[in-house]
Amino acid sequence: MSADLPALGQPFSPPENISSPFVQEEKTRFEQFLELGNRVYLLFHGFISRLYPPKFNPLAQTGAIANTTFIIACISGILLLIWYKPSVHEAYSSMETISGLSLTAGLLRSIHRYSSDGCMFFVVLHAIQMFFGNRFKGARWLGWVTGVGAMTLLWFVGWTGYWLVWDERAQMIATTSAKLLDMVPIFSDPLSRSFLVDGTINSLFFFIIFFLHMLVPLSIGGALWLHIVRLSRPKFLADKKTTYWILASLLLVSLILPATAEAPAQMLLSPDRFSMDWWYLTPVWIIDRLSGGFFWVLFLVMGLVLYSLPFWRTGRKRAPAMVTESRCNACRKCVMDCPFEAISMVPRTDDKNFEGRSLVDPERCVACGICAGSCNSAGIGLPSVPVIPQRHALESLLEQEPGAWFAFVCGESTQLKIDPESALCKALPGYRVMPVTCIGSIHMLTLERLLRRGAGGILIAGCGSGSCKYREGVNLTELRLQGARNPIFRKERADIEKIRQIAFQDKRTLRREAAAFLRGEKERASRLSPLLKLTLATLLLIGLTLLPVNLPYQPAVGSKPQLVVSFKHAGAEKEAHKLTQEELEKLPMHMRQAEVKERGHAPVRLRVVVDGQEIVNKAYSAGGLMGDGSSVALETLPLEVGAHHVVVYLGDEADENVWNHQTEKHLSLAEFTRCVLLFDKANGFTWHMKEE
Repeated sequence: MSADLPALGQPFSPPENISSPFVQEEKTRFEQFLELGNRVYLLFHGFISRLYPPKFNPLAQTGAIANTTFIIACISGILLLIWYKPSVHEAYSSMETISGLSLTAGLLRSIHRYSSDGCMFFVVLHAIQMFFGNRFKGARWLGWVTGVGAMTLLWFVGWTGYWLVWDERAQMIATTSAKLLDMVPIFSDPLSRSFLVDGTINSLFFFIIFFLHMLVPLSIGGALWLHIVRLSRPKFLADKKTTYWILASLLLVSLILPATAEAPAQMLLSPDRFSMDWWYLTPVWIIDRLSGGFFWVLFLVMGLVLYSLPFWRTGRKRAPAMVTESRCNACRKCVMDCPFEAISMVPRTDDKNFEGRSLVDPERCVACGICAGSCNSAGIGLPSVPVIPQRHALESLLEQEPGAWFAFVCGESTQLKIDPESALCKALPGYRVMPVTCIGSIHMLTLERLLRRGAGGILIAGCGSGSCKYREGVNLTELRLQGARNPIFRKERADIEKIRQIAFQDKRTLRREAAAFLRGEKERASRLSPLLKLTLATLLLIGLTLLPVNLPYQPAVGSKPQLVVSFKHAGAEKEAHKLTQEELEKLPMHMRQAEVKERGHAPVRLRVVVDGQEIVNKAYSAGGLMGDGSSVALETLPLEVGAHHVVVYLGDEADENVWNHQTEKHLSLAEFTRCVLLFDKANGFTWHMKEE
C-alpha cells in the first residue's frame, strides 16, 4: 500500500437518498453449501488455468469439449460398423478381428472408447461447474433439465456399448441388467432366464440393444439442441486448436493403451476378474454388491432431486433487469450483449424519435446485470443496483477519501466478506471493495469518472476463464477495456494503466495480486515454458479421465460354483367342483350345473437335495391374471468346490405329496463354474455343464 494513501477504516456515509452499494445479499444455507463446493472447484480450475493459455483452457469450454468428443465417438462408432457384426454369436469374434487390425479398425475402436470416456469426464466436470455455480435456477431450468437428460442418455449409450462386445464384462452387464429389469413388471417371464446358458440367449434381444446403441445418440442431439436454445452465441463445439489437441490426445492414448476385450462371455462360467470402466459401469457394482432394489431407489431419488432442483425455493429471487424508456436510445447494445437472449426491441410508447426501445423478458432474464454495463445512457439495469445512484455513491466515497483504491469483485466467484459500513475486506487490504453480480455489469463510464476524480487505481476481480456464472461477463469486460467492444473505455479520458483485471483463483492469490497492484508491480510471467505447461496439464487431464477406466473388479459371487435350477411349467388344471343341492338352488336356473370347473393351475413345487440335505422346497404359484398361466422358477444355489450328488424333484399335481418328475446327477464342480438344470414339458430335465 502506498505511503501517501490515507488510512482505511472509516465508515462510508453515502449521500442522502442513495443506498450504499456495498451491501451484500444474504445467503441461505443451501447457497452457502453451493459456495463451499464452488470454492473447491475453483481451486482445481485455477490450478489448470495456470497451466493452460487462457484461450486454450479446456475447463473454459467443458460443454464444447464434451460435444466434440461425443461427435468423435459417433463418427468412429459408425466407421466400426464396417467390421462389427451385431449378432450374439458373432459379436466377440468380430471384435477380435477389429483388435487384430491395430492401425485401422483397432485404432478406431480405441478412439471410440476413449472419446466416450472423455465425453463423460467433461460432462461430469460441466455438471459440477453448473451445480456448484448455482446455474440451474430461474430461466436456466431448461438447460439444467435437458442437461441431466442428455447425461442420462449418454450413460445408457455407454452401457449398451460395452454390452455389444459380448465378453465377460458384457456378460456381467447383461446379467445385472436382467436382474434389475426383473424387478419391474415389464416382461411376463424373468429376463434372467434368457442368460442361463449360451443356447438360450435371444439374438433378437441382442439386436435390440445394438439398435438402441445406434438410436439413442439421436435423442442426445435433440436434448443438446434444447440445452443451448436459450443461449446467445452458444459455443457448441471446441475451437480448431482445441479440437486438434483432443484428436492428438486420443490418438496418443489409443496407440499407447489400445482398448481390449475380456475373455468371451460363457454363461456356464462366472467371471473371475475383469477391468471395469467406472464412468459407465458403476451400476454393475451397485446392483452386484448392494441390490437391484437399492439401485432403483437411488436412481429414482436422484432423478427426482436433479430434475426438480431448479424449482426448489432455496434463496431470494433477484428481480430481473428493467428498462427506463426515457433513457433508451435504441442502440441495441444490450440486445447484442445479453448472454441469454432475454432482451428484444419493441415499439416505443413515448414521443422520442428513436426506432424502438429495449424490452426484458423476465422469464429469460437471469439478473446478471451485463446489460447495465452495455448501455451508454444507463437506460437498463438491475433495480437493486441502479447504475447512476451507484456511481454517485462511489464518487461520494472518493470525495471523502481522496486517492482511494477501489476493487470491483464478482459476488459469485470471490465470495468475500465485505463490511457494508466501511466497504473493507480483510482479503483486500488497502481497497474499498464493491461486490457486483457480474463484472460484466461494470459501466465503463463509472471507471472513467472514478479515475478522473483521483482514484488511485481500480482492481477488477472476476471469474476465471470459462467459469463465469453468466457466461460472457469476463470476456465482455476485457473487450470493453481493450476498446474492442462498445461501450469502450476511452483511454484518452483516463489512464487505463490504473485498471487491472484479474481472474479469481483463490483468496491467497487474489490478495497477493491485489497487493502487487497497489505497489505498482506488473503482472508476473510464468517461469515454465508454455509448451511444458501445456504438456503437464494435458497429461493431468488424460490421467484423470483414464484413472477409473481400467480398474479391476471381482464379482460378489466369488469363486464358488453355482447350481442354477429353472423352469417354466404349468401345473395341473384345477379339478371340477361338484355343487351340492343347496348351492345349486342359490344359482339362477340357466347357470345350474352339476360341476363347476374353476380357471387356474395348481402351483408347481420344487425340491432340491444336495448330498442328502434338502436345500430347497418351494411352491411357485401359477402366473396370469386368473392364475391360469405357467409357474416360473429361477433358483441360484452356491455350492462348495468338489463332488456332489444332486437330486431334484418337481411336482405339478394338486396333491402336494406327488413328485411326478425327478432327476439326479453326480457333479464335480470347479471354481467359477455354473451347472444349470432346466425343465420344460417337451424335453423334461436337461443338464448344462462346462465340458472339461
